[in-house]
Amino acid sequence: MSVLEYEIKEKTRPYSNDELKEEREKFYSRLKLSNVVAQHSRSKHMYKVRENGKKYQEIMATGNSDCGNCSVTWKLRKTPNELKDRAKELIHSYYDIFYDGDPENVSYYELNVEMDFYNWLYNEFNN
Repeated sequence: MSVLEYEIKEKTRPYSNDELKEEREKFYSRLKLSNVVAQHSRSKHMYKVRENGKKYQEIMATGNSDCGNCSVTWKLRKTPNELKDRAKELIHSYYDIFYDGDPENVSYYELNVEMDFYNWLYNEFNN
């Protein structure tokens, strides 16, 4: 089942900032997400790239964050038609929170949006 096919679960208890920060760090580690951001002028998409991946290496070598093809655009093309609108909603939700910067502390909802976005971007519809 795709992350696009379910709603974010309501939290069942309060979460401390430390808990959310630790969960975010574990997620970054599991997905090997770096703090290096690809930002494509043509598509206007931006996202964190995987540590030591091809795009990561290119950005680190050139200092140019607008390199290669846009992974978000590519992933939208790979997403089944019946889920494209949900994918676009997820992208917009992610950008509403993270486009202007990377907050140090995130809410439960914001963390789940971020996790859904990167799970969709890096783990789904890769065939």
